[in-house]
Amino acid sequence: MTAFVDTNVLIRHLTGDPPDQAARASRFLAGGDQMLLADLIVAEVVFVLESYYEAPRDVGSTSSTGSTSPRRTSLPSRSARVSG
Repeated sequence: MTAFVDTNVLIRHLTGDPPDQAARASRFLAGGDQMLLADLIVAEVVFVLESYYEAPRDVGSTSSTGSTSPRRTSLPSRSARVSG
């Protein structure tokens, strides 16, 4: 079965926030079915990570040799940043 990947699925998987939804998103992405990812979804993921989670733009950037950097960064939980 072919499915479109939604922005929320990728955000939950990448941030681990909230943990229960992140686990479900990760299981879905590991499912092995064919998935379609629209350019707009990639742009939305970048926007959300930069604006809401304050992730630096250079995470996972392409190096001068053209290979994608394998390093990962720990993103702060949005709930941990919200002050009461």
